Amino acid sequence: MRTEDLTRKADPVSQEQPEPNKQPDHRSDLVVVANRLPVDRRENPDGTTTWKPSPGGLVSALEPVMQRNAGAWVGWTGAPGDAPDPFEARGIQLIPVELSKDDVEDYYEGMSNGTLWPLYHDVIAQPQFHRHWWEAYVRVNRRFAQQAAESAAENALVWVQDYQLQLVPQMLRAARPDLRIAFFNHIPFPPYEIFAQLPWRRQVLDGLLGADQLGFQRPADANNFLRACRRNGLATRRGLVHLPAEPRFGSADHHPPREVRAAAFPISIDAELIDALGRKPEIQERAREIRRELGDPKVVLLGVDRLDYTKGILHRLKAVEELFAEEVLTPPDAVLVQVATPSRDRVEEYEKMKRDVEVTVGRINGDYGQLGQPAVHYLHQSQDREELAALYLAADVMLVTALRDGMNLVAKEYVATRFDEQGALVLSEFAGAAIELPQAFLVNPHDIDGVKAAIVRAVQLSPREATRRMRAMRRRVFEFDVARWASTFLKVAASAAAEPAPPSRSNTPPTETIELAAVMAAAAAKAGDPIAAEARAENAATEQVPVAGNVHEERDLDDPEGLEEPGHVLDDPLVTLNNEDRHPPLSLGLVTALEGFAMHPSLLVAMDFDGVLSPIVADPDAARPLPQALQHLNELAKMPGVRVALVSGRTLDDLVRVATPPARALLVGSHGAEFRDPLGDSVATSPLDPAQAGLLAKATAEMEAISARHPGTHVETKPTGVVLHTRRAERPVAAKATQEALDGPASWPGVHLTHGKEVVELSVVSVTKGTALRRLRSITGADAVLYAGDDVTDERAFAVLRAEAGDVSVRVGSGETQAHHRLGGPDEIATMLGLLVDLCGE
Repeated sequence: MRTEDLTRKADPVSQEQPEPNKQPDHRSDLVVVANRLPVDRRENPDGTTTWKPSPGGLVSALEPVMQRNAGAWVGWTGAPGDAPDPFEARGIQLIPVELSKDDVEDYYEGMSNGTLWPLYHDVIAQPQFHRHWWEAYVRVNRRFAQQAAESAAENALVWVQDYQLQLVPQMLRAARPDLRIAFFNHIPFPPYEIFAQLPWRRQVLDGLLGADQLGFQRPADANNFLRACRRNGLATRRGLVHLPAEPRFGSADHHPPREVRAAAFPISIDAELIDALGRKPEIQERAREIRRELGDPKVVLLGVDRLDYTKGILHRLKAVEELFAEEVLTPPDAVLVQVATPSRDRVEEYEKMKRDVEVTVGRINGDYGQLGQPAVHYLHQSQDREELAALYLAADVMLVTALRDGMNLVAKEYVATRFDEQGALVLSEFAGAAIELPQAFLVNPHDIDGVKAAIVRAVQLSPREATRRMRAMRRRVFEFDVARWASTFLKVAASAAAEPAPPSRSNTPPTETIELAAVMAAAAAKAGDPIAAEARAENAATEQVPVAGNVHEERDLDDPEGLEEPGHVLDDPLVTLNNEDRHPPLSLGLVTALEGFAMHPSLLVAMDFDGVLSPIVADPDAARPLPQALQHLNELAKMPGVRVALVSGRTLDDLVRVATPPARALLVGSHGAEFRDPLGDSVATSPLDPAQAGLLAKATAEMEAISARHPGTHVETKPTGVVLHTRRAERPVAAKATQEALDGPASWPGVHLTHGKEVVELSVVSVTKGTALRRLRSITGADAVLYAGDDVTDERAFAVLRAEAGDVSVRVGSGETQAHHRLGGPDEIATMLGLLVDLCGE
């Protein structure tokens, strides 16, 4: 029995089902696809077979929803060989999938647990890459997808579970484009630098992107997935991946552009059930009995884990061993109980782990144990849920030292059991639960001294402080329980319908689509969500579900409010894009540069206006920034550590009028001759001496004379210069006027020329956008600068940037340039700024 047994709702004895032979003759509106069925097969002495419901939070959370919607569950029985016929158990259709002995070895023990599991857990153990494992993985995923496709009704919702089945979403979409498809990853999703080691990384991404909704345990996992998409040439925006109209992202003959949502939905436990278990008198008596059996020690430390190299058991044992050696804790007054549930015994890494743990426990007991009183009580066996609850109540300190864990439900089970609001939790910061339980003693398990210090603090915790911490953690666990997790995910998934798809090619008559109101009412009854419970059936299928949430900040220990709601990944993971938001993906080189840029603590985002934020228009007075670009600039300007600046050839007054810049933006006008400070309450203009003032007046008179002789041109005066604009003139007229200006006042001593697009600008002060950008860097103290511009005047700015230091230079449009990256126009600038908002938010 697994350590998650406490989350079970079913009575395993009274609900046993005899093995039937009857095949279901209908399809389901809700289909769950998981590696294992929610039942365990039992061979009776008389040769008959019965099915015992498996314990687990996922089963108990989904059971009422699936019963109400005649749901189906597709999965493996857990034993190699022929699969039994589909059958019904507790109102759920169970669809067994056959796995041969070779499938188990190559797909399950090989690709799933020998490749993906260590890779996704930060390569704690070295993953192995074998092509025959991958071939088996593809083959078995296709088998699961086929069973799901045959079991799902028209427009059904199919929810695929976990890393063993990452190819199923795309296979399902190819076979059944009418389906709404969701996927939840129960383990971490690794950073791209680790994920990139997978030889079949593109195929895995394509498989996952067959879903409409992707769920992850932590915002970091969702962001890692989004980054992997960007590194593989896909555009992302606020938790949405934009898929182009390509066959690999749709069915064989139907693949319109669409979006895939990626968000965090941290899984939880059935807190009320576990709390009720801990309150039972017989469980409390068993907890007291456990302490007596341990010799009535003053301190009981407890670890409950599956025997897995990701759980940090050896790190925990080392910390405890050193505390014993230093006599900070002294057996038999202090003991450790370590439950290590057997796991994957046939995988070599696990066999080695088992040997190492047993050797370490033996050494500790040999050094610090006494006759009949071991220092470490090691149980390499499964415990039932009642015994686990008693152990939780008996323990003074719970040790969860995972090296990497998607969530770790043991931590939440310990908290839910402690109705007495006593006990302390030492929790690895690398477990997903650390985000939700900041009142625990958070540790880096690789820092043995830090783990030791946290254990000592936990042991010495006063009852009042223990109550304060435990009460806050219990509020979080009870508010966001497994029912609320399932309810939230199903609401979001049901609303994440893909683009309209053609009718299924199935010969089966279409059935009604899944009733979202019914799904939500069933789940909400457990979750205590009155809004979901009152959802109306007539509008539920198209309901857009808002999911609140803010970036997690440190909070007072007594204040669990403000932690992330399930479904949160960035500032608005459920934003609906309109056509203006759909842009081609940025180049991989630019995406990589932006990712590095966003990692610096202090940033300056500066850019030209005309041709960059605003398209070039015939009438300069009519120029306006693209709404999306302006929105993203405002978002960046509000972010801590980010400064925004506009650097233009326009005068400051003109720039403010047409650009409506963010209130705190730095503004540079006249190519650097004018400057406005961040608060916008003062303007600095380069002063002119009498000689410069006289030269400017003379140059202005000459430029006005040239303009008078050439219809369609006009002159703009600036504080330190004068500009001849030729954009509205006929091309031959413009060329002649330009040449006269270049041969005339532009050649005078003391006059500085800036020859841009259809403009000849003269200044009597030596300023450029390059000097302006240097000044902005000095004022802001930026560690890295991004600058985007579109003409020759911006080349001076590109020249002062240092790519090796993290600066990013972007040329908009064609032409020779010193910039390292190029974009096609303001619409792609808007896309770049949107990505930058996401990256800075991450």
